[in-house]
Amino acid sequence: MTTDTHPPVVFLRGEHVYARPLELADADQCQRWMNDPEIWSPLGTFLPMNWEKERNFITLSQSRPECVQLAIVTSDDDNMIGMGGLMNIRWKDRAASFDVIIGEANSRGRGYGTDAARLILNYAFKTLNLNRVELEVLASNEPAIHLYEKVGFQPEGVRRECHFVNGHYQDGLIFSILAHEYHTAIH
Repeated sequence: MTTDTHPPVVFLRGEHVYARPLELADADQCQRWMNDPEIWSPLGTFLPMNWEKERNFITLSQSRPECVQLAIVTSDDDNMIGMGGLMNIRWKDRAASFDVIIGEANSRGRGYGTDAARLILNYAFKTLNLNRVELEVLASNEPAIHLYEKVGFQPEGVRRECHFVNGHYQDGLIFSILAHEYHTAIH
């Protein structure tokens, strides 16, 4: 929550959320999310995230030119509800990997993830001049797949039984969106 004397930092503004730089002060909240089984299991991660690891992730992501990690904040009350961004930016290829996480359980299913995804894609294609944004998602993560398809990602391939999650091997689905697809979809 912001105070009257310090207006919020807004890097990208959407309809219902805005994005700001991810800060070290966000480490506690991010750590809580990354240890929530509803978050880490669909991501295919499996190791606990302590505060130091989360702090290092934020520090490294903010210092690397091939990574843009942002806090996702609700516009109406300035509460951080998630994070997302672009990783592994390959400037020569004009390509990057995409992620968005709505960490606050009571904020899921309310359109915030869609708004955040659109913000990040708009930034990727209209500001960074990328040509391709890609991601991999577990085949069982239906809410994420729905979100990705809703904002224009196209299925591209399957990495068969590549993730061991909850005692079973799961496929990883590869999705991407190209600049010309994005520009066509928004007009």
